[in-house]
Amino acid sequence: MGRIKDILLNLHRSVRGSLGAAVGKVSGEVVEGSGTAGKEFDVTIAIEEFSKALKYAKEAFDRLKAGDVTAVMISSEEKLGIVMPIGEEYFVGLAGLRDIDLKKAIFELKIAQNRIADELYG
Repeated sequence: MGRIKDILLNLHRSVRGSLGAAVGKVSGEVVEGSGTAGKEFDVTIAIEEFSKALKYAKEAFDRLKAGDVTAVMISSEEKLGIVMPIGEEYFVGLAGLRDIDLKKAIFELKIAQNRIADELYG
């Protein structure tokens, strides 16, 4: 998993306003995480909540017959999270401050998603 950690660190460092990035399983299990320490980005909590958001988005899009979910964004007054699925079992998430460079975040997250998929699935 060392290569995944490097990919996450690169993602985190390349996006202004990022608090951290993580890979998790849709079951809510943390695979790997990186970012700022402490309350701003608790990897375990982030993965648990990101997995719920992804699950509910998938259910909603299935009911709407809207196709496969490619990304989910959750935003509050202070922070936001973006989640992208990696196959059926995994996902990558990026948490950031509200003033994050959103365009850059999505671009870099997509690159990380593809690189992590290569690491997980070969």
